[in-house]
Amino acid sequence: MLSATDMETHPDKAMVPEHEPTFGDLLHFLWARRVHLVSIFLILAGVFAVGLFLWRLVYVRPVVEGTLDLSFRGIERHEYPSGKKFSIEDIRSPEVLSRARANAGVPSSTAIQDLYVGVEITPVIPAEVQGRWRKQDRDGVKREEFFPHDFRIRVHPKGLTSDQSVQFLPALVKAYQDQVKFEQESALRRVADFSTLSPADLVKSYDSWDLPMLLRDREAAFRQHIETLTKESRDFQDPRFGLSFRDVGADLSTWRDTRLEALTAFIYKGRFVRDRDLMMKRLQQRIDELDVQVRQISGEAEQSTKLLEALDRSKPLLAGPLTNRDGAPLVDSTALERLVQSDYVGPVVKRVTELHKQAKELEAEKSRTERELAMLSKPESGSPRPASGLEDIVALVTKDLSRIVGSYNRLLDEYLNATVTSVVTLKEGPRITRDGPALATLAAVFLCIAVVIPFVVVLFEKAYRET
Repeated sequence: MLSATDMETHPDKAMVPEHEPTFGDLLHFLWARRVHLVSIFLILAGVFAVGLFLWRLVYVRPVVEGTLDLSFRGIERHEYPSGKKFSIEDIRSPEVLSRARANAGVPSSTAIQDLYVGVEITPVIPAEVQGRWRKQDRDGVKREEFFPHDFRIRVHPKGLTSDQSVQFLPALVKAYQDQVKFEQESALRRVADFSTLSPADLVKSYDSWDLPMLLRDREAAFRQHIETLTKESRDFQDPRFGLSFRDVGADLSTWRDTRLEALTAFIYKGRFVRDRDLMMKRLQQRIDELDVQVRQISGEAEQSTKLLEALDRSKPLLAGPLTNRDGAPLVDSTALERLVQSDYVGPVVKRVTELHKQAKELEAEKSRTERELAMLSKPESGSPRPASGLEDIVALVTKDLSRIVGSYNRLLDEYLNATVTSVVTLKEGPRITRDGPALATLAAVFLCIAVVIPFVVVLFEKAYRET
């Protein structure tokens, strides 16, 4: 301590403290003002809580989220069943948004552009795929191709309430299901019948000799649709559809063997034809066309068969380049043979079988057309008008066919509805969230501010008092 004499002799030394303040002095200073610090902290916490509540209530809009899962045939290549390319924008296309607006009860005054902007769609990339991508980026390798089938949808259209947004998301999924159903219908088309034309109109519009051929072509196309759907529905979770399509095919076979053959026999036996010479020219032209088609298909089948024979002869060469100096094979030739056959032989054999089947069907059609031409070539052939009773037989045949077609179309509609709801599903959601910074982030920022500000206030207060 400086004495009074020293202070008078050296007045500048009186301003020098005895020692510098330590960290303990700072803690003692803060502890002495702990009530003041806590009070400031609580006031800041209350103000921040009220501000956060008002901010989220007024400025942060509600967002409805969900995850859409697509599993229809072809999505692994980003294609629809019809072969059309898939795009994320299809989910929020103007047609889908218009249909969803009507289904959700949204006012028609809501612009489609506002709905489009208010729907965000992002693909969901699995973690293992992202890990492989990062590794490929580090290695300098091109990223593997991946087509996502899960998409996260966030709905926050402008002008819609929370309840309307919640209703809009399922309506959007339902509208897109209808769109996928339309794409499936493009691949599996419905079959039209003759219900638009009466039996009298059919007899007037077509030559009597044309009616069996016309109905036979319609039956062949109809049968192809049934076979396609029978094969496809075989793997569906509900076996009822596969059995039902098979029953429709059986009904069609019965119709062909009874109704159609009865009509054909009635017309051919009476040789009812309007213009005999014109019909003979048309039949000859059809025979020539069928002959060309048979030669084309037979040539393609022959080339495919030669490919199989060439592949079969190449078996001894499989292990040739893969041998050491002693001639011992380094790779099992049978393994390579199985690999080659699995990659090429299977599809080629399937194609050859289909070509032979088509060739036999065309040859049968050609033979039937030649018999018709032979019947018309007889001098007594040709009646100027159809015999009485033809309209009644045509009515019976077309009515029975319309019944089968109607059953098929109803079954097809049920099948498409069942499959589309299983391949386009809202896997997660709808759930309501708030669009804005995460609450944890805001809480961390507030904690930093609320802790620092009281200390700053107290230190400024001390500095002010000392001055």
